[in-house]
Order: sequence, then C-alpha cells, then structure tokens
Amino acid sequence: MSEIMPPMYQQVKNYLIRKIESKEYAEGEKLPSERDLSDKFQVSRMTARNAILELVKEGYVYRDGARGTIVSPRKVKRNFLSAAGFTEHQRESGVCDSRTRLIEAGLTEADAWLSSRLNIPLGTECFRLLRLRIGNGTPVAVDEAYIPKRIAPTLLDHDFSEESLWDVLETVYGHRPTHTKATVEIVSFEERETGLMELPEGQTGFKVIYSNYDQDHTLMEYTITYYRGDLFLFEYEMSR
Repeated sequence: MSEIMPPMYQQVKNYLIRKIESKEYAEGEKLPSERDLSDKFQVSRMTARNAILELVKEGYVYRDGARGTIVSPRKVKRNFLSAAGFTEHQRESGVCDSRTRLIEAGLTEADAWLSSRLNIPLGTECFRLLRLRIGNGTPVAVDEAYIPKRIAPTLLDHDFSEESLWDVLETVYGHRPTHTKATVEIVSFEERETGLMELPEGQTGFKVIYSNYDQDHTLMEYTITYYRGDLFLFEYEMSR
C-alpha cells in the first residue's frame, strides 16, 4: 500500500517548523515570502499562505505589517508536572542566561488577605520579595513572594539577585520544597508589571498563584508570578 502524503500546506508547514526548530530560521528573522514558498514547492500562493497562518496560530511566527512574517521568540515551557523553581524551568527550556533582579525586599505584617493565603494569624511578620526575572537579556516575568518570618528568620541577609530563594530555604533553613498548588488566569497587566517588563500599557499575560509546601506539609511560601504571554506556555499531564 502506498504511503499517503500529507496535504501540501502541511508539507510546507512541516518544512518551516524544521527550519525554525533547528534555528536555521532564528528568532526575529523573516521567513521566506508566500511567493518564494510558492515557487519553491510549486504550490499556489493560497497554499503557502495557509501554511504560514497555521504557524501563526501555533505561535511559531507572527505577522509584522512592515517586515513580513517573523520567527517568534522561543517560549519557555512552564509545566505543572514537577515542583521546580523558575531558574530550573528556564534552563530546561533552553534559556542559557537566566537572571533575577531584586526590586524590593522587606518585612510586613499579615493583613486579612495575607493571613488567609498563608494560613497564619493576623499581624504575623512576613518577608516580601519583589523580583524581576530575566531570560537571555529580556524581562520575562515579575514575581511577588511572601514567606512567614518564622520559616526563615534571617532571610534578608541573603541577596536574591544572586541566590535562589528555594535553595536558601532548603540549605539554610531546612525547608525543602516538595509540593506546589497553583492556579492560572489570563490578566491585563497593571502599570507595575508593564513598567518592569517594558511592555505596552494593557498588555495581557498569565497570572499564576503558587502555594509552596515543604517536606512537613508546611505552607512556606505564597507567590504571585506574572508571566509574559508571548514568551511562556503552560503544560500539564492528565490520565484516566
């Protein structure tokens, strides 16, 4: 039985995906025009256009009215299959230069909102860290973390532009992160997030709320992270 070939637009699409994933077409580079693809594959302009539209829908490329079709920045895959820190997920997605800029660090007392999130009494002292996450020189996320002071009494002695919060909590204070609960929603970023990530006003992205537990099932950290929607995708695994 002869092998059934995929439709021509699919063949063109697969060819372009291979070129993008091999980085022959690099991030920010312009793809061949519909006319060039039509000539190369001996197909109609409509077939070439359909292949490109598929790539746009799947996030491989985007349309730029002035320049044409441009290869999108590679998205970081943030999965819910393992409790791992931000830097580890960046590294697994091929981000070589992952850095953190500490914006604010201080002590606060839990109000009604924070006491309910961390399951602690009103007025309990907590540390608050505001950090900007940077991947390959681009601001990609903003996170705001709250840690009860009793968990790590001298937390502010550490420089979280250089040190990993999870590494410090585990190696210095004995709280090993083992379990995470997370919720995800799409939001329009506020002025703080757009300013820090250098985005236009009204930009949308992901808001992920993490409740992180240690080996003794103690809720040790509550974090809100805002991820750029154009640079991240989320995956999870289901079974039946």
